[in-house]
Amino acid sequence: MIFFLKKRLPLLFVFSLLIFFFPDHLLAEEKDETTTLKVIGTSLCSDTYGMTAAREKAISNGLLTAVELVTADLIPSSSFATNFTALNKLLTAHADQFINKYKVLTEFTFKNEYKVMIQATVSIPKVRHELETEGIIPMGNNLPSVLFLVSEIKGKNGNAICWWENPFTTVSLAGEAGLADIMEKKGFRIVTHNPPTPLFDKKNAPPLLYMDDKLATEMGSLLNAEVVVVGEAMAFKTGNITEKNITSFKGTVSVRAIKTESGELMGRVSQTADSISMDEETGINEVLKKAGFLAGEKLASQIAEIKQDRTADNSAKIKIMVKGTNNLINFVLFRKGLQSLQGISLMQIKQIEPDGATIAVNFKGDAKKLADILRIKPFNSFSINIIDISENFLKIALIPEQTSAELQ
Repeated sequence: MIFFLKKRLPLLFVFSLLIFFFPDHLLAEEKDETTTLKVIGTSLCSDTYGMTAAREKAISNGLLTAVELVTADLIPSSSFATNFTALNKLLTAHADQFINKYKVLTEFTFKNEYKVMIQATVSIPKVRHELETEGIIPMGNNLPSVLFLVSEIKGKNGNAICWWENPFTTVSLAGEAGLADIMEKKGFRIVTHNPPTPLFDKKNAPPLLYMDDKLATEMGSLLNAEVVVVGEAMAFKTGNITEKNITSFKGTVSVRAIKTESGELMGRVSQTADSISMDEETGINEVLKKAGFLAGEKLASQIAEIKQDRTADNSAKIKIMVKGTNNLINFVLFRKGLQSLQGISLMQIKQIEPDGATIAVNFKGDAKKLADILRIKPFNSFSINIIDISENFLKIALIPEQTSAELQ
């Protein structure tokens, strides 16, 4: 059990509190988004390292490769060097916990090597959560919601299409699909195109090929998006491979990310991709989605890096050891109160014990400043006793109201 209660509350009531107040990852598994990869694992065979052991090691190395590939997709490229040691330790020690299932497709020995080809299914939320917990990437729920305002041209003589021209009809936008796929995978929340009322009348409709930042932020605000991604996607044929009846295509997605509230530029990218296909519509859609994926990958990194830099510049990570958590209601109220404090940007439960818990927060100030704020913050059912303060550490106790009164 997570909690040990001195006085048992009705089970349904306790469960309701947990669902309402506690992070999802402590109570139930996140809806599991997975990716399936085919990888090769290798190990050495020797007299001291038998064939069975070599096979197991090759499988283990293959699974580690699969997890590393998924991890690389979730981390900004600039973060690899600074987090290399932590990543190596994390993935080497726990790679198997991110694998939902795997099967060995084929295996063979070559000279003194044992090789296996594995099909592995990796849980993206599990990898992301571990990276968030270690502070390597920002918390997923701290990444902004995104609305895409990307017009699209298919073919050199094609007309521009966009969803906002008629938001109540479904428009297939391959470039946006590529952007959305990778950015959602990295933890951004994608705003769907479902406005409650028409956004424009025909006279005030924006030009399809160009939308200015002011109008884009107004649309983002209307649809409750924290960031709008604005730009254009276009694709066209580049040539024919006549002997094989195959056509080549080139696609480009150029977008910028704008913070809805302030109009601040959060990132700007342009990515080009190539593809081949026997069918023109299929080829154009494929190349647009590919270019959108590449653009979304870079744009997501730019936005995440800005948020990480701001956290690093303005906040300190403070660990709070809380005693008195056996009173579940008091602990829930404390967490809600802590989260509402000015200067708190992130909060994670790191550990839970029978009558204690450890919480990590990002706070604009040091531990003493946070302790001073907690001392004067009123709570109806308990008071806070500050037990210990050090540079980035607080130890406190939640004292129930009745006990607190008796001590006075």
